[in-house]
Amino acid sequence: MKKFLSIIINILIIIILDISISRILPYFLRPNIWLIHIIYTALFFNHTTSTVIGFLSGIIVDFLHLNIFGMNTLTLSITGYAIGWLNKRINENLLKVQIIVLFFTSVFYIFIYVIISTIFHASSGKIFHLLFLPFNNMILGFFIFQFFIWYYKKWKLV
Repeated sequence: MKKFLSIIINILIIIILDISISRILPYFLRPNIWLIHIIYTALFFNHTTSTVIGFLSGIIVDFLHLNIFGMNTLTLSITGYAIGWLNKRINENLLKVQIIVLFFTSVFYIFIYVIISTIFHASSGKIFHLLFLPFNNMILGFFIFQFFIWYYKKWKLV
């Protein structure tokens, strides 16, 4: 019950963060907060949780951002599933490892997004901005990642 309640609270926090960052930063400088949260759950929880969080986050992103419905759901679910295999295989407490995982997961996310948009002929204007995503997630997203670590440790949810 505590884990379920923390996930609901986290989703509300992420929605608030997503809305506030979208008001502050231009579109091409925004880190993908949903992807960062999926990376966090993949590293600190388990494989199944990261896949479920990826699916739920994708549905919420599809509702919040007017995009092709199901595109983010499928992309974030696949990313959560793939990155979930890193759990207990790397030392997630090292800062270098966190930065490297943020960067390469963002590259993987872009790869999956481009493949799925090509298959479904969903050419949205966001593909150019995705080139900046690994660097945004690596720099700005690292601080959000540290916020998630602090938040979960404060409430003893890990």
